[in-house]
Order: sequence, then structure tokens, then C-alpha cells
Amino acid sequence: MAGRSHNLSALQRRVLILVDGKKTVNALGAFVRVGELQCALDHLLREGLIESTATDASDSLQAPVAPVLP
Repeated sequence: MAGRSHNLSALQRRVLILVDGKKTVNALGAFVRVGELQCALDHLLREGLIESTATDASDSLQAPVAPVLP
């Protein structure tokens, strides 16, 4: 990663840095704009830079939940 041998966009690089094996896909969504995360994750998966640890469909990307206002 430090050598930047892969041709990654700034978004893809940011997502790669954030992936730590503990954050869920939903948690990663807090760090990017709506609609950008899945494309970045798909690219990183194709390049072999990350791997999925999802065990079932419930781990897939979920729509963000709007905050409840008082």
C-alpha cells in the first residue's frame, strides 16, 4: 500500500485504509458519500486487496438509517 503500486483513486485508498477486519460495511459507510462505498469495495475485492468475511446475506450493504429527531 505504501508503494502505491495499485492504481487506486483517493476514495478507494481511503476505504482500503479504513478496512480493519472489524468494521462492518455499514460502519464503513459513515466515512464516504452515499452510493460510493459498494463500488470502492468491489474494486478492492477484484484487485485482491481485501476479502469478504460475510457469512450470510445479513452482512451485505444496508441502506443508511436516518437519525431520529426529538
